[in-house]
Amino acid sequence: ALCDELKFGKPMHEPKQFVECFGPILRDTKIDPHFKSFLLGLPNEQYLAQFFEVVNVDAIHLAREHILHAIARAHRPEMTRLFDEIASKGTEGREIESAGLRSLRSRLLEYLALGDDAGGLDRAARQRQNAKNMTDEIGALAALNRSKSSVRRQELQSFYEKWKNEALVMNKWLMLQASSPLESALDDVQRLSEDPVFDKNNPNKISALYGAFARANPTHFHAKSGSGYRFMADRVIEIDSRNPQIASRLAGTFNQWRTMDDERQSLVKTELKRILAKPGLSSNVFEIVSKALAN
Repeated sequence: ALCDELKFGKPMHEPKQFVECFGPILRDTKIDPHFKSFLLGLPNEQYLAQFFEVVNVDAIHLAREHILHAIARAHRPEMTRLFDEIASKGTEGREIESAGLRSLRSRLLEYLALGDDAGGLDRAARQRQNAKNMTDEIGALAALNRSKSSVRRQELQSFYEKWKNEALVMNKWLMLQASSPLESALDDVQRLSEDPVFDKNNPNKISALYGAFARANPTHFHAKSGSGYRFMADRVIEIDSRNPQIASRLAGTFNQWRTMDDERQSLVKTELKRILAKPGLSSNVFEIVSKALAN
């Protein structure tokens, strides 16, 4: 319904009944914390896109953001109380309950940091700085991932300085930034491709940065300007000469192009044809791209 309102230029309404449903969930002390974290989450944009015959990427993103902010506004006091209660107890330990509390704590933080709320940003920064496990650290950075504040930059940099010699941890750091909905996302991906922790010959690094951008950042991969498509086509062409298998996986991120609107379909088709025109194109990439164009 919200997507339809955007389509016809109408202001989005508050989904009041849906938003109110989160109150009883937050207040129920008998719900397992892991399950409560699940109940408080919203489906991601890629999942929601499956229910549209023609995918309107921008409308899905705006509608989901609208609902997230509505939930945060309506339940901020209860979310703050519950977050602080969990933080005071601590979330250390390997038992199932501790893992559930870590998940719930980070879920609450995602709501509390929305709109760059000062209290939420402060809680996110403190969680990252005081974390005794990777789940809490990544959870804090994920909550900051849509923030335009300097707190996000500071915490990402501090995390980098702490873990830059740990390759697997840095993959998470790259993935987070590649999937950020911030307007700077594509510029950030281009900048990160020059960072010492990124290795253009390492399949895991390529997947963490370029793959995450194409698969987990629909807003910017499917940008109306075509910039996301051009960027990924360039990466396919560049990587194909040294690793056809990885290049073909990246080429596969274009496979759903026929579900997009006519304008985006035209942009994707242009990039797919440009890939096919590359001299010496590998059979791996040729197969993926030619099939995509034929379907």
